[in-house]
This record gives sequence, C-alpha cells and structure tokens, in this order.
Amino acid sequence: MGTRELKSGEKIENLTLLEPTEERESGYIVWKCECVCGNVVYASSKKLKRRTLISCGCVNGYKKHNQNLIGRKLGMLTVDALADKKDTGGKKMWHLTCECGGEIWMDTGDINRRKKTSCGCQKNYNRVSLYGYQKGLLTVKSPTEKRTKQGSVIWECECQCGNRVEVSENILVHGRQISCGCRKKEAMKTVGERLHRVEGTCIERLGQKPARPESKSGICGVHITKNGRYSAHIGFKGERIYLGTFNTEEEATDIRIRAVEELHMPFVKKYRGSDPEKNSENKLKK
Repeated sequence: MGTRELKSGEKIENLTLLEPTEERESGYIVWKCECVCGNVVYASSKKLKRRTLISCGCVNGYKKHNQNLIGRKLGMLTVDALADKKDTGGKKMWHLTCECGGEIWMDTGDINRRKKTSCGCQKNYNRVSLYGYQKGLLTVKSPTEKRTKQGSVIWECECQCGNRVEVSENILVHGRQISCGCRKKEAMKTVGERLHRVEGTCIERLGQKPARPESKSGICGVHITKNGRYSAHIGFKGERIYLGTFNTEEEATDIRIRAVEELHMPFVKKYRGSDPEKNSENKLKK
C-alpha cells in the first residue's frame, strides 16, 4: 500500500473525498466521501488507497480486476489505457508511459502493488556525475555498466599506486573506500613493528584503557545492562573473561581495576623484564 497522503477533493474511482473525520478504523483515518450517485459514504484511508471500496454500493458486481486504472500514477509511470493483449495467465494488461518516453505493460495486481515505478530507465540513471571525483588516493575515471543490488552505479577508479579498482557510487560518496587496498597492505606491514603479541596477547592493549566513545558507562570493560545494572569483563590471552554484574558503577569499576592489576600487570612486568629492549614507555600504552 502506498504511503502517499490523501487530499480533500481527490477522486478515487466513484468516490470524491470530502474531508477526514476524527474517527479511526484499525488506526487508519476515516474519510467522508461522496459517491457519483450522490450518496455519502465513510471509508478508511487504507480501503481508499487499496481501492477495496470504490462506491457507496451502487456499482453492482464490482470486482478488483474490473478497476478503471487510467490516469493512475506510479512514480515515473502513468497508466494510459487498457491494452488489447493479455499475459500468459489470461490477465488483462494495462499500457503505461514513462516520463522518459518509454512504455511498459503491467497487470492490475502489479499496478496496485506498485511493482514498478519506471520503465527501467532508473537502473541506468547516474544520480551523481563523479567524473574526476577524488576520494583519498582514488580518482574516478568512468562509470561501468555494473550496478549494485541497490541500483548504485559502479565506477572505475584509479589509485595513486597505479592500480585500477571498481567502486560503487554509494561507497565513494560516503568515503568508505579511499584506496585500492594498498594503504591497508602497507599498514599491515608495519603492524609487527608497532604491536607486540605474546601468548596471543597484544602487550600494547593491556592495562586500564579509556572507554570507547560510544560507551554509556564511560569506563573500559564496564557496560550498562538492560535492567540498569553494571556488567564487567576483561580481555586476556584472546579470551573475554566475565567478572560479574553489579548494582552500582563503582562496584563494577572496582572489580575491573582489580582484574587489571591481577591479570594484566604481572604479565606486562614479566614481558618487560624478559626483553629490556621493549622496556620503553612509548611502546607500552596503558
């Protein structure tokens, strides 16, 4: 069912919408309508939009497949006429003209479900011209014929390293990719020089760290539960260790600090003591 708003004076089949009332039917606004025969009838916006009520009852033998859809708008499409041909199931087809000049045929059910809103021209329509657009190390060169499932145009881009890569318009505009992948490869080469792992544990990540920006408690390793209590945990040697749930933030914070002192710090001291070369404050960030 469409989400468009109904307006006073709008005509739906044999009914003319007069005004909305304060009544509701299953949550939908009930409209006061006038039938072509002069009778007044009340119908919910749901029934009006779906065309399940098109008269006061004076139109006998009405069936859904007998609707007059001429003039109906579906996005860029307008229903022009009832076509002579029928589909393979025997359903009658309607002729629709697109704003781009194209034409298609649809049956009554597909029109009511708004199955299509264009003749297909939108699939090939570039909403944004990205020729020459630069994002990070990427420079947009030309669009391809490929599209994402969401219909976003896939562009061919050239990276500063010389490689070419295909990136969707949506990813480019929102900056979710800024290279062909070369930056990530270069960064990964230096990870070993910056981070030190012992027994599956990253030394630089041990200790009492600041909480993430999205943390509601503001304390690393302490989280607010759905019932308003505070849960504490700590990571060590590749495992997430549950420390308990507490009534107050102070209790959870205290147990988290104690866990750091009992688990992390002895491990760090042992590592620093066994390797004096790594015993520098700039390589050990708490």
